[in-house]
Amino acid sequence: MSAPVVDLWRADLDVEPGGPDLELLLSPDERDRAARARTATLRHRWMASRAALREVLAGYLGVAPAALAFETAARGKPSVVDHPDLRFNLAHAEGVALIGVSLDAEVGVDVEAVRPGLREEAIARRVLGLDAWTALATLEGAERTAAFFVRWARHEAAVKCAGNGLFDVPATSSSVTVVDVGAGEGFAAALAVAGASAPSVRERVWNPGGSGA
Repeated sequence: MSAPVVDLWRADLDVEPGGPDLELLLSPDERDRAARARTATLRHRWMASRAALREVLAGYLGVAPAALAFETAARGKPSVVDHPDLRFNLAHAEGVALIGVSLDAEVGVDVEAVRPGLREEAIARRVLGLDAWTALATLEGAERTAAFFVRWARHEAAVKCAGNGLFDVPATSSSVTVVDVGAGEGFAAALAVAGASAPSVRERVWNPGGSGA
């Protein structure tokens, strides 16, 4: 079986739009949610993440970004109405967003800002499992923190790919394959694809206004 192809889009959420106002691309519900953000920065970043998703997906479908309608499956995975074969997933942390898109398999992405001070042992034991914590416990300081967020991003990507409350997904299994991806300094990120074959990843960059590379 050939490797599933995934386009992995990276978006800088702090870039000002070069085309239409971001808000004009969003649905009324999305605008309402943006308005509830605690700060102007969080509001802008959330709108940029949704605008990026809409512009990226609209490019595959040949439609206007604002015309896209989304629906949510029983397990919580979103899809574009009338286009269930276009699989996608969005993740964002601080000023970075990743969007995975595939026509071959279900996908999940996650990006985490690496930051010290979390209760790493408690979270690892409860969510990632004892084996994960045993491995992390051999490390110290910044090295442990970085490794923790790598494992956390892998876990979250796998959960989002599966679309359920799955908590223990190995990096490669019969159900999902997880690979580490780059998101810039200070971030940990992972891409998960349904199935046992490692994906062929094509990196893309979103530019506000609809253009991409």
